[in-house]
Amino acid sequence: ADKRQLSRELELTRGGLKRQEEKRKAEIALIAQELQSTCQEVERENLERLRAEDEQKNAAARQRIQQMEEQLKKAEQEKAKLHDQMEEEAQHYGALTGQE
Repeated sequence: ADKRQLSRELELTRGGLKRQEEKRKAEIALIAQELQSTCQEVERENLERLRAEDEQKNAAARQRIQQMEEQLKKAEQEKAKLHDQMEEEAQHYGALTGQE
């Protein structure tokens, strides 16, 4: 009777342990799923943040390029204006020296 009693208790303990193990496995699987989901969400947020930062940097770079192009255009206009003035002065000087 004692053996049967011990055998029965051992069987109940094994069953209880098995149920606890299955419960823990299910909990671990749930935690793993939540962790994976959280990682994907963080990765998506990081990509969105990086994309926004890149867009901001690109916009700033485009603005700087536009400013430099405008400066170049002004410099070219100024150069053309100076060239025209030099031409006029050369003609005027030529006219003056030609009259002498």
